[in-house]
Amino acid sequence: MSTERETTRVVRAWLEEGVTALPDRVLDAVLDQLPATPQRRPWWRAWRSPYMNNPVRIAIAAAAVLVVALVGYEFLPSNTGSGGPPTTTPSAAPSPTLAAAPTSTVLPTLPGSGPIGAGKYTIFPDGLRGYVSLTMEVPAGWEGCCAAPGWIVYNGGASAWLTGAAILVGDVTGLVVYGDSCRWQSSPTSKPVGADAFAAALAAQPGRQASQPRAVTVAGLPGVHVRLTVPDDLQTTTQSDGDLTFVDCDAGEYRSFDGRHHQGLSQIDDFYFVDVGSRTLVFDIFSFPGSPASAVPELEAMLASVEID
Repeated sequence: MSTERETTRVVRAWLEEGVTALPDRVLDAVLDQLPATPQRRPWWRAWRSPYMNNPVRIAIAAAAVLVVALVGYEFLPSNTGSGGPPTTTPSAAPSPTLAAAPTSTVLPTLPGSGPIGAGKYTIFPDGLRGYVSLTMEVPAGWEGCCAAPGWIVYNGGASAWLTGAAILVGDVTGLVVYGDSCRWQSSPTSKPVGADAFAAALAAQPGRQASQPRAVTVAGLPGVHVRLTVPDDLQTTTQSDGDLTFVDCDAGEYRSFDGRHHQGLSQIDDFYFVDVGSRTLVFDIFSFPGSPASAVPELEAMLASVEID
């Protein structure tokens, strides 16, 4: 999909709904002034790429209204002149009676915390609201986590990382992959473009017991899967939130890519990457040897239920 074309279509439709229809040259002038590049906000706790926040969005909307007023005024016909016969106002034609549009069910948005009732939910990965949305069916016994869209965790919650499991949904477009997950501050980095390249870069990290990337289908789209494991012989200490500090690693974190630090030893991450237009999305199913036997199959069923708009 083209986010720029979609943004232009939405803005143009909004401008054309006014009481007075503006000429095409006015609409084009306004649209040329509006930014169309998505700015990203973090969806992961340590995701560092900034996104546009709500105050910035409001400021841009206000600027758009001001541009409409100024440009529209510039192109309005002048009322001054040498006179002439008054313009006859045509009588308004009767409005046609429109049939009522069929109602559609609005799905609830996946909660960012607390128990999730069984059902189908809409998920807006952070930074992609207005560009990409998806739906997912969630069974009973799971929770939202961390006040972030796209986190679904086993009902032990965030305090039970090392015996729990989760699925995370996010946007990895333009993010850096580290050459070494432990020495991530000093190792070479790469910035892979696309799902295949991202999976290949992760599989090349040393010490990860990585699987070979393989082709999969995600929401009817071609994708790629790679499994990575955190080594079990690293020195760690336990933090108050249940995460581990990796003592011998840079900043105490073991990282796969920009912002994706891992929670514990022997952690298994099944990464599913898929390209949606110009964006690369990731679905990360992660678990531990102590996770309940039913957790991963339920997470895989959630992934299989995903539909992307």
